[in-house]
Amino acid sequence: MLNMKSRLSLACASSVLTLGLLTVYSQAQDQKKKQEYRDQADRQTRARAGTEKGPAVAADELCAANEPSTYDRQFTERRLASVRQKNANVARDFPVVTIPVCFHIIHRGNEGKFEDEKPLDEQIKVLNKAFKSARFQFEKRTVDRRDVNDSGENPAWYTMSHKSDEEGEAKAALNIDPTRNLNFYTAGITRALGWATFPWDATSATRFMDGVVILNTTLPGGEAPFDEGDTATHEIGHWLGLYHTFQGGCTGLGDEIDDTPAHKGPNFKKGEIIASGPNANGACEAGGTIPAANYLKNYMNYVDDDFMDRFTADQKTRMKEMTASFREKLVTSDERKRLKLH
Repeated sequence: MLNMKSRLSLACASSVLTLGLLTVYSQAQDQKKKQEYRDQADRQTRARAGTEKGPAVAADELCAANEPSTYDRQFTERRLASVRQKNANVARDFPVVTIPVCFHIIHRGNEGKFEDEKPLDEQIKVLNKAFKSARFQFEKRTVDRRDVNDSGENPAWYTMSHKSDEEGEAKAALNIDPTRNLNFYTAGITRALGWATFPWDATSATRFMDGVVILNTTLPGGEAPFDEGDTATHEIGHWLGLYHTFQGGCTGLGDEIDDTPAHKGPNFKKGEIIASGPNANGACEAGGTIPAANYLKNYMNYVDDDFMDRFTADQKTRMKEMTASFREKLVTSDERKRLKLH
């Protein structure tokens, strides 16, 4: 029989062993959880960097811009609230901001190649007309051309799709300081007319992905009905922080713009509204005091180029606040001081 001292020693040893096993188990669980977090972060980084394939874009989805997550919405609204707290009149006080555009023309021989720069100059004119009242102007800074038929080039760059390996490779090779320029890529892209990064998308590790990508035939003088350069207007609207006017349909927060009535889905062509059925795309609330044209003819809808003609007042305010929040290097240091953003 064990005496009391021996029993106490065994009990202590057992407790130590149990505690040790629990500690090892806890550490193993911590390591497992940390690895899960690392794996998740790695997947997100690779997806943002274009090295992990994204889902195919639906046939009727003209724009392949990312869907904003709940976290994106909450994060951006906190940042906008912070800017408004520093200066409640930031949109009113916003200066005219000049955005340098670095064009990257990815072509396949003569396919997608522009012998002169007229389409690019015309594109700049279209952008300056569309964004003038929002106090943004654009100027062509650089133009580079990359023929994928040349030796050593990747032919798949020309037909890259959103979040593809090819998109990541092309942007890593071609981008010019995305913190101070709009990198504007044209190619024979697939699955969409274009896409863009939102202002909050770029982290220090993935900033090279920042910019807009459009199908080359959507430049001015291209192929109707998307031949007047407003695919770029739409995508740069995203780049400056706007969602689609039909974002979220009739549920949730929509596009977070008060003067664009919520509607059930995108409108096409000349603003046709499908009255019923699974693809119904009319206003969520009939009547109302805000004109339906505010979404039907909006640059952030899916209508033809010759039908879209407006950003609303609240959209212009949001683009200014987004720029002050996330693209502050487009605004000079003196202007930031005047805006009370320092």
